[in-house]
Amino acid sequence: MTYTNKTAVVAPRITAIRQLLAAKKEGLENPFPPKSELLEIDFADHKATIKIQVHSSGSSMAVEKMQLAVLYTLVHFGIQKVNLQFIRTL
Repeated sequence: MTYTNKTAVVAPRITAIRQLLAAKKEGLENPFPPKSELLEIDFADHKATIKIQVHSSGSSMAVEKMQLAVLYTLVHFGIQKVNLQFIRTL
């Protein structure tokens, strides 16, 4: 089967992360707090270092679930390790 992708996605890894942060699907759990934003991303070899701004006043974030969600999203692009850094705002 041949498929032609007609989207204008120039940076699919970044687009995938932004879609993951914005996910709002009933019945599914998004580990990222609402209104999370991608600030910066650096890809080096098979590692991604990602800075995310989170609007959260609580200290109980599911960091491990967030890292797994991003890793499973990026594994198709050859990423094997993810380092998430959070910038908190109130």
